[in-house]
Formats: sequence, C-alpha cells, structure tokens
Amino acid sequence: MNTFDSNFTLIRMPKYTDYRGSLIVWEFSDLPFKPKRTFTIFNVPADQERANHVASCGLALIALIGSVSAIINHQETIILSNPDTILYVKKDNFLRLKNFDPETILLVFAEEPYQQNNNSS
Repeated sequence: MNTFDSNFTLIRMPKYTDYRGSLIVWEFSDLPFKPKRTFTIFNVPADQERANHVASCGLALIALIGSVSAIINHQETIILSNPDTILYVKKDNFLRLKNFDPETILLVFAEEPYQQNNNSS
C-alpha cells in the first residue's frame, strides 16, 4: 500500500520470504523518476543530523539496515526502518534526517546528478 501526500510518498515494495530468507525487488519503474545519482549515508553519530535543507531534486530514501527519522517541512515525521519502504521526498521540500540507529545504512536515489551548489546529500 502506498501513502500519498503533497510533499512526499511512501512506496511499499513487495517482500518475498521463504526458508532461504527474504527478497525485495526495486524496479526503477516503481519510482516516480529515473534516478541519475545514488549515495549511501552511514556511520552517523547518534547526536548528529543529516540533510537539514530543502531538497533540490526528488529523493527516494530506503533504510537498508537500522532506522532513521525523516522530518519533512518541520512537521511530518516518517520513521524508515524497513527496506521494503521507500520514502519519496518531492523537490523543494525541507528534509531533516535524525535519530540514526548506530548500524543504519540509508540508500538514497536522486532525480538529478550532483552539482557543486546542490545540497541534496
């Protein structure tokens, strides 16, 4: 089930589990944009935050391991803690990432390539 808001979308991906473990397939066609850049955020100390800026392009965030709180426009808090959930933050929305678990690995797909004056990481 997907959750829609004017500023973000939560996309739930199917998870397949059997005696061998679990499998989640992300098709780029499931995203509302074709990714042009990807990066990971990890080893974030517990008292530190990431992002804290307006997203200069669309971003899709996936918590591969651990959990993190994503605050959108200083109001809506989404906790990412499962790799079957993608948070799509639309361009021009303020994003703050905090409360990282020590082992958190956050995978981010970006709608645009990196630019020197681009703060989307």
